[in-house]
Amino acid sequence: MVHLGSSEQKKDIRLIATIWIWILSIFSLLACVPILALTENSFFLPFAVLISVTISTASIWFFGKPINLKNDKMIKILQARIENLETISDITEFDKKLINDNYK
Repeated sequence: MVHLGSSEQKKDIRLIATIWIWILSIFSLLACVPILALTENSFFLPFAVLISVTISTASIWFFGKPINLKNDKMIKILQARIENLETISDITEFDKKLINDNYK
């Protein structure tokens, strides 16, 4: 049996996603500067960017859950075991078919 360690390893990607969202929002706000300079009625654009970023950040922290790395490793181990069992099953089926074909 494979032991992955007793400590639960968790990776919280919410912080990384929040940083990416706010970095992209800064670039969006910088893109708003020339648009604001060219037009007079687009003053709502920076506010729309800030509102959308705030909603995105709140939804990530409200609905997002940390990823449990221990469970991911266990799932990969179980998938590998299933593949091995399927291979064994295929080999035994092939052997049965081969034996039945030779004795007929």
